[in-house]
Amino acid sequence: MKGKSAFSAGGQWCTMGFTLLGASALLKAQRMQIEVFADGANKIKEKKAKDKLAKVNKAQVALNRFRGPEKMRAADWKDIISFVLPRYSSEAISKFQTIPHIKAKLEVIEKDKNKKWDVFMEEELTKVRVDLPVVEVPVEDLEDLCSDAEPDVLGGEAVA
Repeated sequence: MKGKSAFSAGGQWCTMGFTLLGASALLKAQRMQIEVFADGANKIKEKKAKDKLAKVNKAQVALNRFRGPEKMRAADWKDIISFVLPRYSSEAISKFQTIPHIKAKLEVIEKDKNKKWDVFMEEELTKVRVDLPVVEVPVEDLEDLCSDAEPDVLGGEAVA
């Protein structure tokens, strides 16, 4: 380097900067960094899709239990309101922690929609299933979710 530029950052950049920017090691490191960020974004998208699928499946199991001979549990009512309420209004789900509150809200939905809440829920489940991306769900998760579900819950045979 000539003159005073040896100790100046600007002089060093002018002399070495563009050489460094095109170095294969630097380009490789940048590609690796971009891949790490892309992998992280893909994992987040995949996790969100799995969570949405689990919520839809829980709602379907609860709806099948409501329509079937089995007795409804509190968790089933919470699964129903957790699925229906965001599609109806922006109220917080945390306001509906007891079965009487949940049933009262479902009656309000029936009056506003002029149809039974379970019909409304079935329509919404159908819409959501069309938009769901295909994700791999471990067999263990399916067994836990569908141990007492009807065969049509996942659109095929039940996992036993």
